[in-house]
Amino acid sequence: MIVKTSLFDANELPALETSSSLIQATFFGEVAVARCVLAVALFGFALLSGRVSIFRSWMTVAGCFMLIGAPGIAASLIGLRSFEPPQQRIILPPGSASLGERALPPPVENDPYAGAALRKD
Repeated sequence: MIVKTSLFDANELPALETSSSLIQATFFGEVAVARCVLAVALFGFALLSGRVSIFRSWMTVAGCFMLIGAPGIAASLIGLRSFEPPQQRIILPPGSASLGERALPPPVENDPYAGAALRKD
């Protein structure tokens, strides 16, 4: 946060950037943490008095975790989007330059595992 020495000093940042940082600080900063603490406390008292179901209380707790963790969740999802799969590496035995061509295996006359897959004419 930029602290001004005087109210008459010019603002260095654009107005939209300043307002978006203010909204972000309001929704994800200390105010959001305080609201989450109050919400969990109020739902806890309502749960103890029997006015709210357990499922609804757990939904409140999960919502608070998502609210506080939203910037981290968004950053991780953006990071997953730009994820490139690792290059496939072939490890060669020492002293060999390449694997070369492989010869085809010889045909099998009597295959006990072929079963009905082979046509016997």
